[in-house]
Amino acid sequence: MYTMQPVIVMGSYRWDQDILPLDEFEERLRALRRQMASEGWGGLIVHADTQDSALMIWLTNFFPRLRWALALIGPEGQPELLVAGGTRDLPAASMLTWCQSVRSYGDAPRLIADWLGRLRRTAAPAGAAEGAIGPIAIHGLQRMRTPVRRTLLQALGDQASMPADDALAPLLRGKRWRELSVIRQAHRLLAGTVAQLRQRWDAGDATKSAVIAAERYARMEQAQDVRILFSLDQGRTLLPFEDFSDERGDTLVAFVAVRYLGYWAQAYVTHGAAGSAALQATEQTLRALRAAAAPGTDGRRLAEAAAAEAAAAGAAAAATQRASVPPVGITPHPMLEGRHGYGVGLDLAEAPFFDAQGSQPMREGGVYTLQAGFTAPSGAALLSATVCIVDGQIEDLYSPI
Repeated sequence: MYTMQPVIVMGSYRWDQDILPLDEFEERLRALRRQMASEGWGGLIVHADTQDSALMIWLTNFFPRLRWALALIGPEGQPELLVAGGTRDLPAASMLTWCQSVRSYGDAPRLIADWLGRLRRTAAPAGAAEGAIGPIAIHGLQRMRTPVRRTLLQALGDQASMPADDALAPLLRGKRWRELSVIRQAHRLLAGTVAQLRQRWDAGDATKSAVIAAERYARMEQAQDVRILFSLDQGRTLLPFEDFSDERGDTLVAFVAVRYLGYWAQAYVTHGAAGSAALQATEQTLRALRAAAAPGTDGRRLAEAAAAEAAAAGAAAAATQRASVPPVGITPHPMLEGRHGYGVGLDLAEAPFFDAQGSQPMREGGVYTLQAGFTAPSGAALLSATVCIVDGQIEDLYSPI
């Protein structure tokens, strides 16, 4: 589930060395370089901005809260960071990462050319000034702003380059044990935020007032980012916060996402709709998805489990209607777009995506959100749960049922 990107990025951004010490990032760098060697790359450039930063955070712990950043990675040595912003911002940026080389992007043409020259000199045979190197792989090339892309390609000159996004994506999907520790804490923060939202709504707050209270709770608990969408039409659509109002429906339906030390946790929430046909069908479907979750389960298997529950819910709804009334069934919620879940981690949503055509399975170390939702004449419901696979077993990280 994607939400609106905040204009100003606020929150508790830091490098917590007790949870993610230096040796964790050194092992990640070694894994990255093994991939680089297997692909035959001479070097790697990673781009990140405030919206797409997963690989940058995984490798350097650096999050570009303002504008963008580049990481230059060679076959040896530390990554070198180029951070967009003035030189006065560099000391603050250096506190967010383990990398010792943090310099201004304003010098990017010269710094990239110097880095490329060092790679060639390292690869040079004895007596030669420079040697030939493999192509420079670039992660995030298509997401760069046009001036940044132009600057980068001009600095590389006639050096061959190629995209790296697909080749590097699998590195982020299997979570290491320290990552899982952070992810568990992120889901504890999520549970507390959802509880605060429900409590304030139960106390009679307007929907938007309850959302504000939930976001305040998350930020006080050191969330880096909080994104909440909510419904004012019985769960049929979800909206971002844009202004204050005292509107309040009979049902609380929302999407809540929090980021903690780079890792996302998220949940669909439906509260105050006990006994509704849509909620009953949603709860039953989510239980079926959870029961089907296991190492090797793919989107097709989850779709089969969800379809069986949807058929049962539709038949039950039709049976309760009077014969003189044209039957109006329960239908899958359109916001889910036919997906029954997806991976989650440093991105709000990452592969695999579980739909009826999905063949990528759940794997060891994976973290997956399972989601269900239905609409009915009286309203709609959305719920989700998150699980991970540890030592071949399913571990529940968040569940509403």
